[in-house]
Amino acid sequence: MRDWCLVIDATSAEAADQIGLALRDRQLDLEVEGHRARVLCFAASEDAIRVLAAEIREILEAASLWQGTVRWGHLRAWNEQEHRYVDPEHPDESLYGGDLDIDEIRWRVRVELTSVFESRHVRKALPRLQGRVIGTGARHIDLGATDESDAEEIAREARALAGVSSATPSELGRRQRWWLRQSRSGNYAAQPPDGSWGA
Repeated sequence: MRDWCLVIDATSAEAADQIGLALRDRQLDLEVEGHRARVLCFAASEDAIRVLAAEIREILEAASLWQGTVRWGHLRAWNEQEHRYVDPEHPDESLYGGDLDIDEIRWRVRVELTSVFESRHVRKALPRLQGRVIGTGARHIDLGATDESDAEEIAREARALAGVSSATPSELGRRQRWWLRQSRSGNYAAQPPDGSWGA
């Protein structure tokens, strides 16, 4: 059973491969997504995934693969209604443009954070935009928009928040929109257009 997932965001595709090699001998249920620079480890329960997370940290520290290799780690729980893994602390938060039809999203606003610790604060400060989250990273949040004016309005609102260093609108290309639809449908095997877009 893969009811819970530990997502390890690495500093690079090479770092993700190194983490995967260090963990493979431990008989863990894991997947290495080099194109996204991350490693996914699965478990059947919250207790099991939390124990696993502590064990993995010990393994990676012993192998000198923690500092400078792991950017971020977070837990995700499988949501049967959404058919995807969700943040257990925000299970109702609609990732991938929940308040917009996925085909309406033509623009992205990348909100860059001043530090990795600002994500939760900034997301709570954007209640109107919660349903527009289409991707996250260690130091950014991507918000979906319908057109250029919509994206500019979102960017202005985001720039006013503490913890935000910049908010940059950009039009999504055809391949990026395709990847967004794949992600929303739960196809996590689909490779982002540039190997890193989204989360």
